[in-house]
Amino acid sequence: MRIAPLFVALIALRLDAAETNWPEFRGPNGNGTSASTNLPLRWSEEQNVKWKTPIHGKAWSSPVIWEQHVWLTTATTNGQELFVLCLDRDTGRVLQDQKLFDLAKPQYCIPFNSYASPTPVIEYDPLSGAEL
Repeated sequence: MRIAPLFVALIALRLDAAETNWPEFRGPNGNGTSASTNLPLRWSEEQNVKWKTPIHGKAWSSPVIWEQHVWLTTATTNGQELFVLCLDRDTGRVLQDQKLFDLAKPQYCIPFNSYASPTPVIEYDPLSGAEL
């Protein structure tokens, strides 16, 4: 099992209230910037980390956040099974671990990458209040 990248916990903890949601790759404005202040300049295995969560497979996507949920993807190392996970923003507890696809013949993936490279995207339905 791999440990979720440290930036998952760091981003989940440090976004200001005005930036509670980070629904896609490069953030809510699509430009990779944040208006958050007082962000840590250093972190390590112990410093500026609130939680760590073991993630099965080879996780590689950027996380996305909607309110209390942190979403990310992972895959088996051979690329035959692709998953999406939802973690609790405050505790790192796995709330959902769902297999999305079984692939009999995955496309080639270079060894230092992962089949879980695509970043999830959150779409919010204001009428139902549901994450889609």
